[in-house]
Amino acid sequence: MTNTSIIISSENHANKTDFTTQFSPGIHLDPYKRYGVSLIKADMYYSWTNISASQGTNIFEYSDDSGATWKQIVFTDGLYTISEINNVLPDQIDVTGIN
Repeated sequence: MTNTSIIISSENHANKTDFTTQFSPGIHLDPYKRYGVSLIKADMYYSWTNISASQGTNIFEYSDDSGATWKQIVFTDGLYTISEINNVLPDQIDVTGIN
């Protein structure tokens, strides 16, 4: 049983990420012909943090007195969805004392 690897190269792009996938059984192609490949669907998952102290994106500031004073809510570094942020903010605003 043979394996065939397909390498998708990004060498001509500014953000370089190369992918390799293997098919088993292999795909047998005529070595004297040129072939093209089309991608129909790709599911890409990210696993980096979108809230990060090192990136300066972990502090939410608000004022309940027209900007005279400011209060902060500090998020722990992590990967948050908009829904998760929206769920945390009301609870934290209550804890920090907004009316």
